[in-house]
Amino acid sequence: MPRHILAAVTPGPHAHRILQRARHLALQHAADLTVISVLHGSLGLAMDGAAKEAAMRATREALAETLADAGDPPLRIEFGNPAAIITACAEDLGADLIVLGPNEQKSLSARIIGSTTDRVLRQATVPVLIVRRPPDGDYCGVLVGLDDSPAAQAGLRTAAALCPGHPLQLVAVTDLPMDFEQALLLSGTPKAEITRWRNDLRRQTAAGLQERAADWPNTRPRVFVGLPEVVLVRLSRAPGVDLIVLGSRGRGPIMANILGSVALRVAREARADVLVVPAGTD
Repeated sequence: MPRHILAAVTPGPHAHRILQRARHLALQHAADLTVISVLHGSLGLAMDGAAKEAAMRATREALAETLADAGDPPLRIEFGNPAAIITACAEDLGADLIVLGPNEQKSLSARIIGSTTDRVLRQATVPVLIVRRPPDGDYCGVLVGLDDSPAAQAGLRTAAALCPGHPLQLVAVTDLPMDFEQALLLSGTPKAEITRWRNDLRRQTAAGLQERAADWPNTRPRVFVGLPEVVLVRLSRAPGVDLIVLGSRGRGPIMANILGSVALRVAREARADVLVVPAGTD
């Protein structure tokens, strides 16, 4: 469970829900809460000391009511690269959970390079919670994406610690690799045989998931066929689902950063809140 939560906000429509969720988790787990607001580095380079003070004062005033509603946690205001500042601040504070909102940027650079939220997800060494919905008590409808990776196991442990006493749905998504299926079709393999391969794979996945679930009380294993990111985004729209938990294998090669991993796509497109847990999280 978290001991120190860092909530990253800017003045705007998402700030209230981010801080309310962060405060709820802090109270639930008796954790410290710190708030950070990062003004973009280009502003700082163009400002003298007085202008920076004015910008910081304006930010405090814009967030004053939202902070008061969240119990007036300490606020840090920084200038610089937002993702780098947020992750560095989390490390400095010893924060073990970062809470922020979805980034709504639609610019070409945001799509190619990634939004602030995307970059925090790639750079953070602690779990990152993306808040989309106004909080309504504890997370009760929790889906945990599972495979055999250490990152997925870290996600399950974190979900159980963050949502004690609430049932977890353990979701595994499987399918025949597309290139393998194409090779079968090109070799003349009957479609009925390919369907048999797919059903066998689903049964094997279900057996493995059931075995892992046996170690975790209050869980419900579910297996789906398809692309993981598509299935999980669809499930995030289901009634009663308020949190998706995924493990992240960390930074990938440059093409992975451009195209986006499963965790990045779910974080961008899910309707529920999303918790991304890096491998190695205790």
